[in-house]
Amino acid sequence: DANCNAFWNGSTINFYTSGGGCNNSGENAAIIAHEWGHGMDTFDVEGGMSSPSGEGVADLYAAFYNGSSCIGRGFLGRLCRTGKSSDWCKASSGCTGVRDIDYMQYVSESAHTMTWARNNCDNNVHCK
Repeated sequence: DANCNAFWNGSTINFYTSGGGCNNSGENAAIIAHEWGHGMDTFDVEGGMSSPSGEGVADLYAAFYNGSSCIGRGFLGRLCRTGKSSDWCKASSGCTGVRDIDYMQYVSESAHTMTWARNNCDNNVHCK
């Protein structure tokens, strides 16, 4: 799929064009910061301290850069939700990004465990 994504390949960050209900990932500061965060995680003192994926560290870089828990605001054009569940972001959060890392912004107001993510996200690190 040539849209709705971006990735770090170990040496460069790569972006996709708009389409499929998503905006251009290379035009979203939080997505750029998130992918850059993968590189920072790979090449920091610990060398990939959050292996294997580094999603949490990359999300923190994006949140710190943008000052928002909504990762990639405006990327999806709809409220974010967690996986296949009905746990949508609250309308009041206004998060139209890939995900909101503040669990209080979700309808359930509860943190999700790795077991929950495996069951609701097809065992994928990108739960969206």
